[in-house]
Amino acid sequence: ALKEQEDALDASIEALSTALKALGEHPANHAKLFVTDEDITSLPCFADDVLFAVKAPAGTTLEVPPPEDL
Repeated sequence: ALKEQEDALDASIEALSTALKALGEHPANHAKLFVTDEDITSLPCFADDVLFAVKAPAGTTLEVPPPEDL
C-alpha cells in the first residue's frame, strides 16, 4: 500500500515536472517567465537571508566566499 502510494506520487511529480518544463520552453510563454525580488523575499524561508541574482550563460561557475572571509 505504501509503495503504491509512493510510486503514484513519483509518477505525479514526474508528470508535473514534464508539464512545467514544456510551459517554460513554449515560445509564447517566454515573456512571462520571471519573478520579482518581492516574490522571492516574501517567502518565509528567505526572511533573514541576503539574496542576489546572477544571469549568466550555462556552465558559468560562481564562487562566493563565506561572509567571515570578507
